[in-house]
Amino acid sequence: MNSLNQKALTLLGIGLPLCSLSLILHTNLVLKLLMTFTSVGLIFWALMITLLDARVNKEKSQ
Repeated sequence: MNSLNQKALTLLGIGLPLCSLSLILHTNLVLKLLMTFTSVGLIFWALMITLLDARVNKEKSQ
């Protein structure tokens, strides 16, 4: 596993539990929105890293 895949898995490992915790634990709307947007941002960056890695691997194979 290369470093980009490991970074993406780390971001998903943080973002997914944070998203579920924001829905369960906090009753404060501002804190809930902050945690939700942070987790969505982490998941988005994990997707971007995965797509970048796929593009790099495709270019290497050609």
